[in-house]
Amino acid sequence: GCWTEDTITDDLDLSTKLHIAGWDVRFIDSVCVEEEGIVQFKPLLKQRRRWAEGSLKRYLEHGIEILTSPHVSRRAMLDMLAYCMEFIMPLWVATDCFLQVINLFWGEWPRHLISSFIMIPAMGVFFFTGLFQAIRHYEKPGLFKSSLWAFETGLFLMIVWIPVVMWITTKILISKDEGPLNWGKTEHLGTQTISPTSRLARIKNFIQGAAGNPPIHS
Repeated sequence: GCWTEDTITDDLDLSTKLHIAGWDVRFIDSVCVEEEGIVQFKPLLKQRRRWAEGSLKRYLEHGIEILTSPHVSRRAMLDMLAYCMEFIMPLWVATDCFLQVINLFWGEWPRHLISSFIMIPAMGVFFFTGLFQAIRHYEKPGLFKSSLWAFETGLFLMIVWIPVVMWITTKILISKDEGPLNWGKTEHLGTQTISPTSRLARIKNFIQGAAGNPPIHS
């Protein structure tokens, strides 16, 4: 009774339910997951679209339970609210800038276009600082490399994630949630090979050896 069949991000949905039920879901950065990476821009957009839509719908469905559950910490609640701002702020700033440009030429209401544009670099500094601190904490490179990686990741957010977030937020607000799920699954090319020294290859060789079969050398 814990599996949701109409979700497009089943891992996020299930882990959120575990949090609400009192389970402690921890982040472990030493786990190695080997999968076929996306190497083209269009499939990347499809994947990020699925992630954004599934993540936002997960909070729309379970947000009240998270805020009222006795098992969810204040820190986790604050984390959820901060994550939801990732969907609200880009759409709000873009809409406000659009309306203020119209107001600048044809309106008579008080103009606050400068304050709207101030929000854009303020958001950039906020995200850059968070990225820099996370990279320094988990990867432990030098100051220059941490700054470079944070800038590259922030640029990726501007080019890919923020437009996708604005698109999905608008779609959820104005469209009806009907019909079959649109997973938007990315195509698997099947061109990658397994390194003989990888953890996955070692596990496969162990299984093959236990079964009395010759080891894998792909």
